[in-house]
Amino acid sequence: MPGMRAAAIAVALALPLLAAATPVALTVHVAVGADGAPVADAAWVAGEVRIAGERLGPAGATFAAADGAADHVPAEVATVAERDALAALAPDDGTVHVFVVARVADKDKDGPIGGVTWHHGGKRIIIVSASGARVDTLAHELGHFFGLAHAAARDNLMTPSRDPGGTLTAAQLRTVRRRLAAWARAQPSAATRAPRAARAVMSSKWAQHTGA
Repeated sequence: MPGMRAAAIAVALALPLLAAATPVALTVHVAVGADGAPVADAAWVAGEVRIAGERLGPAGATFAAADGAADHVPAEVATVAERDALAALAPDDGTVHVFVVARVADKDKDGPIGGVTWHHGGKRIIIVSASGARVDTLAHELGHFFGLAHAAARDNLMTPSRDPGGTLTAAQLRTVRRRLAAWARAQPSAATRAPRAARAVMSSKWAQHTGA
């Protein structure tokens, strides 16, 4: 019966989205500005993390943030070398390292960007601009981190010039779930924290994504 077959297919497609949640620990490094104060406060960070959970939660992702060291984190990131230097500050500790700075410059043209998912030296990090980010910029960058490219639809989270409240399609959610599971399996154990198969997930074949 066609109706029952269609329903069975719909359930089968939805099942991957109903599996157990995968926790993702975020280590958030907030730069200190020239005035000696953090460039973003705890409420700002909590808001970005909450929206990330709402947007990527249907893919099974849950996020919890912990403070990371702010030493050597510049208030502004203007060059590729400065992005690379931030990647060098991120240890292989089984967490996603997020660097919050006051401003991130576009590497291809004049002007700032809201955020970027960056890789260097086998490491992948997220850099977010406190002054230029939207409420869902961290969610957008985590989408890149877990395998999504830019989209074109105005109502899609992965579109740079998206409308407020952008979400992900079922296909995008399935991609995030697969990449999330692969990333989780590749992380070092709490006992060893040793670099290992994460290189396969964090390889240089992944494009840098900007324009959040």
